[in-house]
Amino acid sequence: YLFALMNFPMFGTVCDCFTVTDALVFRDKKLTLAELIDAVDANFEGHARTLAMCRKVPKYGSDDAFSNAHVNRLADGMASISRKYAEKYLESDGFLIVPCIQSDTWHLKYGMKYGATPDGRLAGTPFSQNTRPANGSCTNGLTAMFNSMLHIPADGFLSGALNLDIDPGQFEGESGHELFSAMLAVYFNRGGMHAQVTAALLEDLLDAQVNPPLHRDLRVRITGYSGIFVDITKPLQDDIIERTVHS
Repeated sequence: YLFALMNFPMFGTVCDCFTVTDALVFRDKKLTLAELIDAVDANFEGHARTLAMCRKVPKYGSDDAFSNAHVNRLADGMASISRKYAEKYLESDGFLIVPCIQSDTWHLKYGMKYGATPDGRLAGTPFSQNTRPANGSCTNGLTAMFNSMLHIPADGFLSGALNLDIDPGQFEGESGHELFSAMLAVYFNRGGMHAQVTAALLEDLLDAQVNPPLHRDLRVRITGYSGIFVDITKPLQDDIIERTVHS
């Protein structure tokens, strides 16, 4: 078959926007839709209370049931629309269109161009990357993040990359390696799609920005490939540092 990918970029941010809007406006009725829109349009300037409320809502990655339901609904809906749209091209031309959850590094470029969003993200800042939850959303640990991601129905998606950043000290030694292997095994056995791991200390990443020659061997996962940290762009370095802080 000839085939093409139909991407769902910035998946985590989109899920969080639906979750926050539904929770604050329709479920809990703490804000009107007009109040939320006004705060977002103002980049939350003068709306500190609203920003705090938006950021407090449990999001994709926290394994909250309300958020997980939105994750499942949005992913399943996107896959269903893609399959329906693709049918006529498959039947007439043998052209297969397959959905995936992928953004590569476009989450940085799009983030720079777009305004604030209801999840509490400020204008000009990165969106979420690939299937990974937005930075700061995984408030209940690695297992909770995996549980949230398992609400993405894997059937029908070609790919869904996950950049997984860990502190090597958390899983050092034979027992640590076994624990990490067991966590990944459970995730994949329950339907997880992908994981690419970076094991780097935050202090090494920060020092590499100041003293690049001392860290020529510091390799990190970008999205589907690895790169030498000191050779990548400053915005991408900052994003990797930020996701490490919140891992």
